[in-house]
Amino acid sequence: MYSLQNKRPILDKGSYVVVVDAIWNNVAHFDPLYKQVLVDLYGPEPYELEELPQVDAMKVLERGLKAAALKMPHAKRSYYR
Repeated sequence: MYSLQNKRPILDKGSYVVVVDAIWNNVAHFDPLYKQVLVDLYGPEPYELEELPQVDAMKVLERGLKAAALKMPHAKRSYYR
């Protein structure tokens, strides 16, 4: 998986999945503005963001995690039963 925390901050042209997983605390329901999520992405070309239904988003996340795990060197893998 690609993370800007541990890679160069310039992405090559292509399609990407941006995961925004907002977890609200107990006071979030007091003000609906609290739950407005702002996502800023900047690039030299226009782009569109699409919101996926939760079921579809979980499938995309699952595929991404699986692909990342398969690319991981065997020495770094952990197996759980």
